[in-house]
Amino acid sequence: MARKTDEGSRQPAKKRKAVSPRVRRRRRLAVLLFVLVTAGVVTYLLLGPILRNVDSHRNLVELEDELEMERAKTRELQERMETAQSKEYVEDEARGMNYVKPGEIPIIVLDDEEAPDEGLEEPALPEAPAEAAP
Repeated sequence: MARKTDEGSRQPAKKRKAVSPRVRRRRRLAVLLFVLVTAGVVTYLLLGPILRNVDSHRNLVELEDELEMERAKTRELQERMETAQSKEYVEDEARGMNYVKPGEIPIIVLDDEEAPDEGLEEPALPEAPAEAAP
């Protein structure tokens, strides 16, 4: 059977050896240095992926902006294509190039500036040079 002591079942606490303040300071410095080195290594290991993530996010934002601009251009071009395929647009363009429908008679009106001169004015005659006196 287990033997009980009169004092109870607790064992006496072990006495700690006295540690000098110099040793305590060195231990604290060593622990602090260990923590700093560990933090530096963890930061170094995580810095690469974090920077790549930030760079990827920046590129994603730029590409989304570019995509939106391209979508706007596409919408504009589709609207222009739909307009260009309408009968009214085709007819306006053809009339702008002086085409007429079958059975129509084309009439061209010339402005005064574009009208040809048909002898309305006689051209001025050049003056004869004066003869020199001897």
